[in-house]
This record gives sequence, structure tokens and C-alpha cells, in this order.
Amino acid sequence: TRATIFPRAFLKCVWNETKGRPITRVINPEFIFFDAMAEDWEDIRYICEVTVLTRGEFERRIKKRGREGGVYRSNALEDATFGPYPDWLLDEEDGSEDDDHNIVREGFDWITIYEYYDLVAKEFIHYMEDGQTPLLVSPLPYKQLANPYTMLTFNDNLKDLGGLSDAELVFPTIERLNELSSLELWHTSSLA
Repeated sequence: TRATIFPRAFLKCVWNETKGRPITRVINPEFIFFDAMAEDWEDIRYICEVTVLTRGEFERRIKKRGREGGVYRSNALEDATFGPYPDWLLDEEDGSEDDDHNIVREGFDWITIYEYYDLVAKEFIHYMEDGQTPLLVSPLPYKQLANPYTMLTFNDNLKDLGGLSDAELVFPTIERLNELSSLELWHTSSLA
């Protein structure tokens, strides 16, 4: 259903340590912000993905003495604000109150993270929502693949990278049919 509403989709290629190979993830287009001024996907200057972490996931990413694996600055927890899962990231199609995903979302404290790829400065940066200081600044994670995202557009709009959804293709026709139907009803009622 998203393909008829959204003019584009995103795939992200990431390295999976457990499997020892790259994997491709489908990313919700509502969670991606990119340089819309670029004329071609290869020319974008930045791309940003919105993600959420639980308190435990966030704390495991913090650098601590004597522990491996931390990548976020050591004082990040002082600036962090945890809360419920952000409403604006919820899937609107999923209206069920009792589903397993909703139960899991309510069981944790969450923080919103912005994963920012600066393709000009060749930096990979993480910010938390309302945070002024980056949690992580490092070189891009993949040397051979600066931009791990691929954008799929179903219909080219011939103007920019935005694409054109299937719904936008048929909307003028539906609008015209609705207008003709309304005029027909108005004309029929005025004759009676």
C-alpha cells in the first residue's frame, strides 16, 4: 500500500557482523531526509535516517573505561531524554492497541536518534533529538560505499529526486470524474 502513496522507497545496505555479510534493509520513506536540491542521487550532499533506541541499547553504545564496543561520547547519558515511543514514528496503518509491537513499545523508554551521513565532509554523525552536541562523529562507516542507501522511484516526476506516486498519477482523473459526477447530480436535481 505504501507504493501507491509514497513516490519513493529506500533500501539500506549494512554489514551484519553475525552473518559476516552485507544485508539489505527496507527503510520506511517517512524516516529518511535527504538533500532534495540534488538533481541526481549520486550528487546528494547528505542523508539522514531517524531511528529509535531503548535506554539499554543507548547505554550500551556509550564509551566506558574497561569496556569495548561503546561509540557514543562518555557523557551522553547526562544529555539524554527518554520517553515513550514517538507518535510521529508510528505506522498509521497499525491501529491495533493489543498487538505485540505496541506492547513492546510501551514496555521501554525510548530515545530518538538521527543518523546523519555528511557525504561532502565524509563524516558519519549521530545526534539525539533536541541535542546540540553530536553523540558520535566518525569517518563514513564503509570506505567503498559512501552512501549505503539506494532510492527507488516508481515514477519519475521529471523535476527532481522526489518521484511521483501512483496516487498522484490518477488524482487529476479522479478529481475530474468527481467534478463531472457532481455536475450530473446538480443538473438532475435542478430538473426535478
